Amino acid sequence: MKKREFRHGSIHVRLEEKIDKKGYSTFNVYLNNERVKDCKITLPEEEVDDYFVQLKKSIIDNLERL
Repeated sequence: MKKREFRHGSIHVRLEEKIDKKGYSTFNVYLNNERVKDCKITLPEEEVDDYFVQLKKSIIDNLERL
């Protein structure tokens, strides 16, 4: 399992990623250590890093709107 995390102000976001043999990535998303949602996406492993960057930007944009 690979963990990716970042902080934005007092908000802590952590993603736990599992990649299976078929290239499916399953992400468990945690906001301040509470599980938010699961999502299953189909991405080649080499695209997962770009996906994380886009997801992080989206989360920060949405937090700043609150």
